[in-house]
Amino acid sequence: VGQPGAQSCPSSSSSSSSSSSSLASSSSSSSSSSLTASSPSSVASRSACRLFRQSSMRLPHQRLQIPLLAMSLLQVCSHAGHLPLSQVAAVQGRVVLAGGLIREHVGTLRQIYGWERLRGGVGERPDVERVCVVGSGNWGSTVARIIGQNTERLGDRFDRSVKMWVYEEIVDGQKLTEIINTRHENVKYLPGVELPSNVIAVPDLAQAASGATILVFALPHQFLPKLLPTIQQARSSNAIAVSLIKGMATDKDGNLVRISQQISDGLEGCDISVLMGANVADEVARGDFCEATIGYRSKGNAELIKTLFEQPTFQLRLIPDPVGVEIFGTLKNVIALGAGFVDGLGYGTNTKAAIMRIGMHEMLRFGETFFPEMMKDTILESCGVADLITTCFGGRNRKCAEQFARGPRDWKQLEASMLGGQKLQGVSTIEHVHKMLRDKQVVGRFPLLDLIYRICMCACEPEEIVRSASTCYVAD
Repeated sequence: VGQPGAQSCPSSSSSSSSSSSSLASSSSSSSSSSLTASSPSSVASRSACRLFRQSSMRLPHQRLQIPLLAMSLLQVCSHAGHLPLSQVAAVQGRVVLAGGLIREHVGTLRQIYGWERLRGGVGERPDVERVCVVGSGNWGSTVARIIGQNTERLGDRFDRSVKMWVYEEIVDGQKLTEIINTRHENVKYLPGVELPSNVIAVPDLAQAASGATILVFALPHQFLPKLLPTIQQARSSNAIAVSLIKGMATDKDGNLVRISQQISDGLEGCDISVLMGANVADEVARGDFCEATIGYRSKGNAELIKTLFEQPTFQLRLIPDPVGVEIFGTLKNVIALGAGFVDGLGYGTNTKAAIMRIGMHEMLRFGETFFPEMMKDTILESCGVADLITTCFGGRNRKCAEQFARGPRDWKQLEASMLGGQKLQGVSTIEHVHKMLRDKQVVGRFPLLDLIYRICMCACEPEEIVRSASTCYVAD
């Protein structure tokens, strides 16, 4: 974005002239080598300026009439690379972009056209991204393995070293971090799977998160309140985050919130995407083909996260619906409890399929009731129906619920004896969900969720999951 565009730009005031000339000079040094007066981007820049001179439209009221303008600006920006905020100056309610005038509502352009070069309050992306994985359990170690392999391959964009925060434990007389860093294996939570040598286990959270520009959260949500203040102090000021955590939490006022919202609040507004899908960690770790869904608010950040995670056997789809992705990924753990009760009682796949179908219907209804901004079609993605199927046949919630139906009826005992240090998320989730239903006085519209809650709280016998199934139909 160089001098030719600036020369053709109208100067509506002295401040406009000085701002545009300074912007042109600051950007020309970095991009003039690839931009000439006759280049497509120069033509696009002049076309953008000409459109602005001829138009009196204001965004976003008539935004659909300016696709040519948006495309021109995108073409210009593609040559500029990541545009620093220092090259953007507000002039009389407008934004001067290296000679081209974008009227107010830059955020609208960004949202409508996927233009992510200007991310207000965050700043430009660094030349090299530094990754910290917060969590080292079964799933945390698995994603650290994927990320470590990818940063090794994409060394020009990501720091090769991936720091993984590990809650220090003693395993066979040795610190777990020492075992991981010397044997390159998490012998407690992901035994038998080799981790890349560039995945570094760090027991000190502040050290692990220091300077991190991408934070990957993969740990039980119960740990977050104590961890987030330390991460906020240590992280890079332009860090982004992605949550792989399924569940719900309460804020300081006792209100129920999504985990991603809790993280964003704790990191003072840090942009966060969510990654959910039909992903049994052990299968992902051994390289079985699978899919996942990234729900995003910032498409540019989501594309960066996709680059960090994606492999031939781990495919990702981007969906502009972080709420739907997270809610479906959370609620499927509750329905999996119902599927486990069915298995524990000795019923077959017909019965389980019926519970899953009713459960999926109530998942959709829950989203519509409490999160109307959610996109219904998201349930067709990996984070929805695929994750529901996988969890109802192979997840830890189904496994523990099956044993619960047979006895003993003690969740803490089952978690301790069956999960090897992992946490059972479905039970705490249904407690949070049922509170939301009670508070809104809509329990009657969610008969299956209510039934699963009562079984989990030992208010009725597991056999009710079948006896009452025929009543779990509520008209829209």
